[in-house]
Amino acid sequence: MHRWLGAALILCGGLLARASLLESGRRAQRLRQALSAAFEAMAAEIGELLTPVPALLRRYGHGEAERLLAPVSAALSRGVPLREAWEQASAALPIGEGERRTVASLGARLDSEAESAASALRLTASALRRSYERNETGRREKERLITSLCITISLFLTILLA
Repeated sequence: MHRWLGAALILCGGLLARASLLESGRRAQRLRQALSAAFEAMAAEIGELLTPVPALLRRYGHGEAERLLAPVSAALSRGVPLREAWEQASAALPIGEGERRTVASLGARLDSEAESAASALRLTASALRRSYERNETGRREKERLITSLCITISLFLTILLA
């Protein structure tokens, strides 16, 4: 009886690990999509209306994009320079290292003239959109692989401990 209960608990643990891994991948995808859309909208406003960056951060700092834009906005209100605030906030993003570096480098270009800042925002949005599409293409296969690994490891542990 105890062995069966232990086996069931190990299998449940494997399924919870699977759910956690899949959700972190989905969260990263939602973040890529939200940041890409926010950067595109910010680029349009900077280029056409010359809207200041702090106002844009407040306007677009909601939803998934809040993970980056809200901390930057809060740091700016405390007097932290934009570049430093941007780099600190982007370091905590749950996306790939290369994407994090791309987003972090954007902070240095947002202090420049409007056209350069808008161009940097568009380039970063494009890079995030390409990354989103690349990850979305292999999503089903990746989810199957994660599911297989989690169940296999759970079953292996069950057999080993039985």
